Amino acid sequence: MDALQLANSAFAVDLFKKLCEKEPAGNVLFSPICLSTSLSLVHVGAKGDTANEIGQEFISSTKRPYAKEMETVDFKDKLEETKGQINNSIKDLTDGHFENILSNNNVNDQTKILVVNAAYFIGKWMKKFPESETKECPFRVNKTDTKPVQMMSLEAMFCMGNIDSINCKVIEIPFQNKHLSMLILLPKDVEDESTGLEKVEKQLNSETLLQWTNPSTMANTKVKLSIPKFKVEKMIDPKASLENLGLKSTFDESTSDFSGMSETKGVALSNVIHRVCLEISEDGGDSIEVPGSRILQHKDEFRADHPFIYIVRHNKTRNIVFFGKFCSP
Repeated sequence: MDALQLANSAFAVDLFKKLCEKEPAGNVLFSPICLSTSLSLVHVGAKGDTANEIGQEFISSTKRPYAKEMETVDFKDKLEETKGQINNSIKDLTDGHFENILSNNNVNDQTKILVVNAAYFIGKWMKKFPESETKECPFRVNKTDTKPVQMMSLEAMFCMGNIDSINCKVIEIPFQNKHLSMLILLPKDVEDESTGLEKVEKQLNSETLLQWTNPSTMANTKVKLSIPKFKVEKMIDPKASLENLGLKSTFDESTSDFSGMSETKGVALSNVIHRVCLEISEDGGDSIEVPGSRILQHKDEFRADHPFIYIVRHNKTRNIVFFGKFCSP
């Protein structure tokens, strides 16, 4: 794993833990790769000594790799028109899934620089979950309470492992074409008075995540897999969390330097708006088991009927596309 991948992983874990602090018993979801890519646009404009040169080239240089993502707009005199323009762009880029992402709460006539990103993902598994096997089951939101959930079930070969240090199981579930996989970290039981994830979250960092999800610690085995059918949609304002992670001057007009994109003094990043949706259902392909796969005589069970952490990962680069925890249907 190269330095960039390590940095992206560290950013993902650090922000995940900050969001978990805000919602200790709630569902958390964000897209680290979307956020880091969007923030890289801001970084391009944050220049010092070469302000004049970068100021002349900024728009054209970002238009090449980000043709639809970078726009110069007028928040001060054309606020409503600008909001409509951005909302329509996000709607088009997400095939109509997200409408009116901007509201009066997150943009006003004092907005200088705004980062807006959105990601909508409908997962299609490599192997379809039989719809006839989906049943309503109790999901244990904590040690004593349950909520009903539609539980999908499938028996197939999966990479699975045990993480003894946190008393967890980990499983990799590939999506169609195998470019992406979902990795689930599931405590073997709800051991505390809350969600059961506190021990995992406490020990979670970029190094432990790499160890826990390392393919060498997992093995192909026949598994009876049961996971909830769910849809999680989150709108987060990561500004405070990003400031806590070190981006203080970026949001401070007295210390920020965005002379690479604006000649006006005192321009800072006003806000970061991040909206994501992840939809998980039975949908998938009719894949065939690979001949010669080692099938163990016994069958393991992975039943996610209590809170778990999940990651959607790009397998080739190991970049984290989505990072979340599912605590309540």
